[in-house]
Amino acid sequence: MGSGTKKTAVIAMLGIMMCSVSVKAEESENWIPVFDDALSQATEISPVEVELGFTLANMYLWRGQKLGSDTSWMPYVTVSPDFEPLGNASFTYWADMTQHVEGDDNLEMDFVFDYTVEMMDLLALCCYDQNAAPEWANLLLDLSLSAGYINYYFPPTQDDSHEVYGSITFNKIPLNPSMAIYNDFGQGSGVWLEWGVSHAFDLKYFMLNVYSILGYNHRQWGKTSALSTIVYGASIPVPLGAHMKIEPFLSYSQRLERTFTDDDTDLVHDEWYGGFNYSISF
Repeated sequence: MGSGTKKTAVIAMLGIMMCSVSVKAEESENWIPVFDDALSQATEISPVEVELGFTLANMYLWRGQKLGSDTSWMPYVTVSPDFEPLGNASFTYWADMTQHVEGDDNLEMDFVFDYTVEMMDLLALCCYDQNAAPEWANLLLDLSLSAGYINYYFPPTQDDSHEVYGSITFNKIPLNPSMAIYNDFGQGSGVWLEWGVSHAFDLKYFMLNVYSILGYNHRQWGKTSALSTIVYGASIPVPLGAHMKIEPFLSYSQRLERTFTDDDTDLVHDEWYGGFNYSISF
């Protein structure tokens, strides 16, 4: 993608985000009442929660690696049985459908299992009283714990790789600090670490989510260990009724050190990454 095309794509995405600010969440609930009613009925009879959606972006960017320079379409489906107060499980199928290989539109397909539990829900089972506990204890204990498994499958080469991961997010501490660790025990043998912060600004007419993620690569798909990337980003979620949402986003991924260049592919650079997410849940 040439520099002119990149600038055009970034400007277009900024335009989408700016146009979105004129939409009030309260008003959007009346846009598609017919779909809302149908999806609400499906929610009542379904034993699981289902989410369908896709991301449309100017490239395929994964942990700082630019794996495709063309416009990328990434659909997914997630099925989530609810085990509250013992947590929530989810099963996700995700794909990148960009044509990077001649005659083959499937660059990657991922199969993800995730289990997330809210610490406060577990503590409530043990007679923990939030009202009686000191404020500092509630701040430290109001957190989300996740663990899961990812199978990465690459149809063009018939290769795959495997990761197990765990993450922790503090829900009440300012900037919602989080940490995640991914251990690749397949072809990409190595470890990826992430530290993140985020905040949601209520700007009256719309919500603005901002975030930053620092990534450390320990020999995953390479032979070196170093801080790899830092990402700065923002998004504007726009509800389309009660069950649908579109979320324009724009982020900047900055390379810190060269850790993915052991095979001379040189995939990590400073990149503007943007597009939008669309989802339907019921």
